[in-house]
Amino acid sequence: MIKTTWHRISCKYSNCIGLTSVTIPNSVTTIGNYAFYDCSGLTSVTIPNSVTSIGNYAFRGCSGLTSVTIPNSVTSIGLGAFRYCSGLTSVTIPNSVTSISDEAFYECSSLNDVISFIVNPTNVSMGFDVFYRYPNNYAERTLHVPAGTVSAYQADTKWSQYFGSIVEMEPNPVLAESIKLNVTTAGLNEGATLQLTATVLPDECNNKAVLWASNNPSVATVDSNGLVTTHSVGTATITAITTDGSNLSTTCTVTLLPVGIKGDVNGDSKISISDVTTLIDYLLSGHWPE
Repeated sequence: MIKTTWHRISCKYSNCIGLTSVTIPNSVTTIGNYAFYDCSGLTSVTIPNSVTSIGNYAFRGCSGLTSVTIPNSVTSIGLGAFRYCSGLTSVTIPNSVTSISDEAFYECSSLNDVISFIVNPTNVSMGFDVFYRYPNNYAERTLHVPAGTVSAYQADTKWSQYFGSIVEMEPNPVLAESIKLNVTTAGLNEGATLQLTATVLPDECNNKAVLWASNNPSVATVDSNGLVTTHSVGTATITAITTDGSNLSTTCTVTLLPVGIKGDVNGDSKISISDVTTLIDYLLSGHWPE
């Protein structure tokens, strides 16, 4: 692995056949002309968000590369930048790109998936033979584009001529990052109810539904809307679990107090320090036995 603190890389590693991986630090803003020309052993490259341009023939002949993600800081991809990268199977192009020069991905013979986040393809300056390969078996190749842009890409022949199909990308779901309940500890009498409410964040997450469960239904049950109903003396843990795949959970401890025993939380007919502190917690949380 090679690291550099330069602001620009040009011709520095061309023909380094033994080079297998490159980590380009955030100090680099330009990957210049011929930077990794014919580094055929290069299988992995990390391009940071500091890079704004990829120069002419920068990765030409890097046949070991299988996929490349261009960060959302790059505005231009130079002449033949990835020409003859025969092992390249997928490329991700960000919306920041405004210029792709001639033959940028020329004769990338294995390239069958191009993911473009460019919202308006007509605003991109496209050179000649950008995705050309021979034989022209473009029917195998798919261009993945943002929702609502398929017709724009189909109408732009500088893109569409190289792809057998142009499809919308599946939106990435926003998963829950946290879940909390309005009540975490409650002391109730027999037959009492408590409405629990789960707050799932961030607001943008696609699925805020939660699954409710009680670990001791003989003491307290909970319905699909978070309504807790008590049944007998004891303690139950009510759990709310996210259903979007994030598998986050949070709990509320519900204690059903014995009838006629004031302050006896655990039902042993004695009032202990533990009972008192637990009841203080109930008071502080705003939930006192009904």
